[in-house]
Amino acid sequence: LDKSDKLPFARARRLSIFCNMRNCPALLACLLGRAFAGPVMPTFVFPEDSDEYFGPNTQALKSSLEVAIDEGCLASWPMSKPTEIAIVFRHDSVIPPSADFFIQYQMEQVAATSSASGFAGFQGFNVNSEYHRKLRAALQVWEWSPHQLKFLKNNVPGLDSSKVAYVPLWSSVEADPTETCADLIEEPECRDVDGVDVLFFGAMSDSRRKLCNLVDDITNELQFQGRAASHQCVSGVFGRALQCKICKAAVIYSTHSREGAVLEVHRINPLLSLGKAIISAKSSDPLLDSSYEGAVQFTTNENIPREIKRLLVNSTVRFQLEWKSFVMAAKLKAEAQQHMCHALTSLASIARDALPQGDSSQEFSSYQYFERRMTASNASNASNASNVLSPTPTPTPTPVPTPTPLPTTVPTPTPTPSPMPSPT
Repeated sequence: LDKSDKLPFARARRLSIFCNMRNCPALLACLLGRAFAGPVMPTFVFPEDSDEYFGPNTQALKSSLEVAIDEGCLASWPMSKPTEIAIVFRHDSVIPPSADFFIQYQMEQVAATSSASGFAGFQGFNVNSEYHRKLRAALQVWEWSPHQLKFLKNNVPGLDSSKVAYVPLWSSVEADPTETCADLIEEPECRDVDGVDVLFFGAMSDSRRKLCNLVDDITNELQFQGRAASHQCVSGVFGRALQCKICKAAVIYSTHSREGAVLEVHRINPLLSLGKAIISAKSSDPLLDSSYEGAVQFTTNENIPREIKRLLVNSTVRFQLEWKSFVMAAKLKAEAQQHMCHALTSLASIARDALPQGDSSQEFSSYQYFERRMTASNASNASNASNVLSPTPTPTPTPVPTPTPLPTTVPTPTPTPSPMPSPT
């Protein structure tokens, strides 16, 4: 095989692992089949691998993709030549020059009925024509909200609805983090981080500032009654410093940056995996909210301060909510893997049926040229093109394993309730 088909020994070894055969004749048949025929599996790259905000998401996403590929979810991939596909999260991410195509993991509040007031981030979908163009140019768009999925399919002119796939954000979150809050708060770097009883974190809008002031009033009231109750709203804090604050908080609350927003699961999912007590305003996506019911305390935006007071005063109710967070995290993570598999199967269909027509690839080439001339603030995100998920170090032919059923059981984790800061 090495001499006739230029198949390196290391490559043959990888094929033996992927084929999952246990005897020499079957293994030889597998190797011969992959050497003389079959597609060349795509290489996935992650430009935001070192991004301070989305870096952890890319690491978890790699794991989800590996599981899905091992289960044969991309078995029908038709390309006979090496293909590089970038997966990006930010609406303004720069696509690496080496990428043939890209997948946009849609993270913005595109279906919101109003733009963010006093907000430094994504202002609104209706005022961002470049993001419209980027979505149309993507090989596939992954959306995590059922409500926004319907919105994108019906309200973006020129966007092929068949390439919009539902991929819950649990595909990019570890449901069982290797480091617990109990471990983290004992580290020296965490000891110097101020802890509070009640925490909000995220970009600040006018509505969020007003809510922070109302929560201040509640905690001041509790302090006047002789109870320990501290509160902080933080913005622009990421990484280890934010993790320390999260782990030290007893209650964390979430609210929307604009009217008509859907649930901020990109913020809530990691909190659930840590077993935190979470309060959130109800969103415009009832179906998404219902999947988190029980593990997240939903209420109206105006009632959030009173719910915070209730959880601070009643530690039993708060501990019950923390336990439900652990259980929900494991359940939703398992369910998300099935949607990831479906998205990859759909991706192979798009490559087989849509790409030969040339429309998507032509617009993408134009979009690439435009993007690479931009001096975007996050252009450095694209420099780490070595962050690759591929069955091989180079885009050479990769065999596909026989699909295996997805797991149906969800392990029940052991909760570790987060410690409440000392009254002193």
